[in-house]
Amino acid sequence: MVKLSIVTISYNCINDLKSTMDSVKSQSYSDYEYIVIDGGSSDGTNELLIKSSIVDKYISEPDGGIYDAMNKGVELAEGEYILFLNAGDTFCSKCILNEAVRFLSGDEDIIYGNALRDTPEGFVKFKNSKLSDITFGMVFCHQAVFTKAELFKNKAYSLDYKIAGDYEFYLRGYLLGATFKYVDLDIAVIDNEGVSNTRKFRSTIERYRIVKKAKVLTWRLYFKFSYYLFRALLSDFLRKVKVL
Repeated sequence: MVKLSIVTISYNCINDLKSTMDSVKSQSYSDYEYIVIDGGSSDGTNELLIKSSIVDKYISEPDGGIYDAMNKGVELAEGEYILFLNAGDTFCSKCILNEAVRFLSGDEDIIYGNALRDTPEGFVKFKNSKLSDITFGMVFCHQAVFTKAELFKNKAYSLDYKIAGDYEFYLRGYLLGATFKYVDLDIAVIDNEGVSNTRKFRSTIERYRIVKKAKVLTWRLYFKFSYYLFRALLSDFLRKVKVL
């Protein structure tokens, strides 16, 4: 059996965290550890974690943001593969880990499947892109990715980014020769109110900085980023107007 580490990060979202914990607890696969990294919530999360029978390890303390918390999870993880399932996200089924481990042979560094967005209109499948498109942005959702733990040893998530640190990590792995494998499995249902979805302009700016720093920016990508920056700015503006 392949030992997995499932890591959840949370901050003042106890109800979302409970949903995620229930989803992890429901899994029929048993060879996993469950780690929760909480940012020092004041909503009763710490008390919940103390009493929980499903959580194997946890930290509840202030952190430097999403990727600082994720790095803390990596440091505690002892599984062969790590999957991040953030508070509010759930597995698509009770047997998905059983199905997924069949593909975790140890040969590939990164195995990714499908994620569904939970929207007011119902579940919408996130459309994975071609792996070669990773020089522009994330081609999969990190909640649907099993990453070999040893890949984090050299350098985990960069704290230079607030929204696109996971993208920087996978782009860096791609450029360094990490191996990727796609499997057609619906793995996770993700919260549609995640940071990268609600702050698209800043997310696009960060991705531009990452691509430029990685020295893979071409004129074609430059114009593509310009177009998407305009769209992201418009999307963020319309979201704010709708909220008001």
